[in-house]
Amino acid sequence: LSPIRQLEQSFALAVRQRELLEDFIKSRFRKGEHYMDGKVFGSSKPVLLQPGAQLILYCHGYSADFEHVSGPAEPQSEGRPYTITVKAKVFNPQGRLVGSSLGSAGSHIWSNRQMRLVLRAVDAEKAMNSTLKIAQKRALVSATNNATASSSFFTVDLEEYTDVDSEHESFIRKKRS
Repeated sequence: LSPIRQLEQSFALAVRQRELLEDFIKSRFRKGEHYMDGKVFGSSKPVLLQPGAQLILYCHGYSADFEHVSGPAEPQSEGRPYTITVKAKVFNPQGRLVGSSLGSAGSHIWSNRQMRLVLRAVDAEKAMNSTLKIAQKRALVSATNNATASSSFFTVDLEEYTDVDSEHESFIRKKRS
């Protein structure tokens, strides 16, 4: 095939892939499970959530792998705030890298009740695990948008809602009983 004909085929394939992705999103994605309203974050586009990103990757036959880029690798007992950054790499079925992105999360979040930063979870190990998982989730959602051109449909998860005050209250109740 001539270079022009190859390019024409590539464009035709891209158009068809986009049509299939759009139809799949419209027919299978559920608000609150795969995406959420972006207006909460000031976005005109819906926010892609991790389950939606995973479905998009699955339909393409893609897989993801994570690399710890920065931040502690072990729980921090002294309680100082830290940030974990993770890189998600998306591979096609042949093992070729088709997209990647960074995601990060902090160990501490703001508590409106206490009016200060508090540990993301009730103890250092849980905080470390939660921080790592959130960084991975953010990297995966962004890498999915990069690898599949789904960013025309979605924006990335700007910030998850965590009710840290309720988590701390339930921990204290368990300790008392």
